[in-house]
Order: sequence, then structure tokens, then C-alpha cells
Amino acid sequence: MGNDTISGDSDNDWINGNQDNDLINGADGKDEVFGGRNDDQVRGGSEDDSGFGGLGADLIEGNEGNDILYGNPDNDTISGNSDQDFIWGGKGNDLLDGNSGDDILFGDNGEDTLDGGEGNDQLIGGNDNDLLVGAEGADTLTGGEGSDRFVLVSGYGPDMITDFTQGQDLIVLDGGLSFEQLSLTSVMGTTQIQVNGILLATLNNVDGTLLTSEDFTTSIF
Repeated sequence: MGNDTISGDSDNDWINGNQDNDLINGADGKDEVFGGRNDDQVRGGSEDDSGFGGLGADLIEGNEGNDILYGNPDNDTISGNSDQDFIWGGKGNDLLDGNSGDDILFGDNGEDTLDGGEGNDQLIGGNDNDLLVGAEGADTLTGGEGSDRFVLVSGYGPDMITDFTQGQDLIVLDGGLSFEQLSLTSVMGTTQIQVNGILLATLNNVDGTLLTSEDFTTSIF
């Protein structure tokens, strides 16, 4: 028991922090790292790792490799860093950051913030009111239940927003964008949002003729 600092080695390690606030480094090898109870820092290493936060508000980092990272209960901060990661927030209001690589981010329960970072990412908010930021790359954004906000920035994308619901969700125009700069075009059951002739996002199953400035905001929160 107690606040532990635990490091793996070059082998494939299985590490469990158990109780208290632990700092766990998987190091080299394909590791399985469990934070256990309380507020832990769980870090993978240079290969394909699995990180589980357990109970508590945890900080989980995948680092290099194609990692699988789980937050579970409470408010977790989870970062995939490089390569192609799967990140699951679980319960609580979580911050999920894919960073580089083609990542899959799933917020699940709670009011989550999902940031895909670089690469072509899939972001799924899940339940509650989520904030989805595709960032760089051609990303697919699905808010799920709740009143969600989808952030668009000129020069990033193009993104696909799969489930925008008018009157419930909002599109956030960031980086100096305004509604007056947008061109909305209906194409075969979708709405394309363009800026200066460049595709910014596509809204699936949305009639662009019904969209107004009320569906857009410049406020992230």
C-alpha cells in the first residue's frame, strides 16, 4: 500500500498499481498496465500497450505504439500520443486526445472532450453533451446522445459529421471563422460546408436549406 512508482523493463510486463496514487511506467515491451484505485498516472512505452485507469481520476498516456487505453469511472485525461490508438473514456467527464496517428476515440458516458489531433480519426461522443474536435486530417465525428458541439477550423479537415441534429447540436466555428464566410450546399442527402471553395465538413442526412446561423456558434463552451 502507499503511493508507488513502478517501472517495467524491456519484457512484456503486467503491472497493477492497486491502491493509492501511483506512477506506473510500462517502459519497453508490450505491457498491460492497471492503475487500480485512486488517482494514478499510467504510461505505456515504445510498443503496443494496454493501459487501464481503474478507479479514480487518472492520467493515461500511450506514448509510442498502437495502444488500447481505458479510463473507466471518474474524470480521466487520456492521451494516445503517436501511432494508431483506441481510447475509451468510460464514465466521468473525460478528456481524450489522440495526438498523431489514425485514432479511434470513444467518450462513452459523461460530458467528454474528444480531440483527434493529427491523422484521420474517428470520434464518438457517446452519452451526454460532448465536444468533438477533429483537428487535422479527414475525421469522422459522431456525437451520439445529448447536445453535442462539433468544432470546425479552416485548413483542418475535411470532416464528416454523421449525426448532427438541428435544434440540439451546434457547430463551433473556431480560428476566426464566421457564419458569413460559409457556403452551404445540399448534395445527395448531405450538406457540404465550404469556405472559399474548400470543403470544410460534410453533414450526413442534413438538409442544408434548413440550416441557419442559429445552428452555428463561435463559443466552444
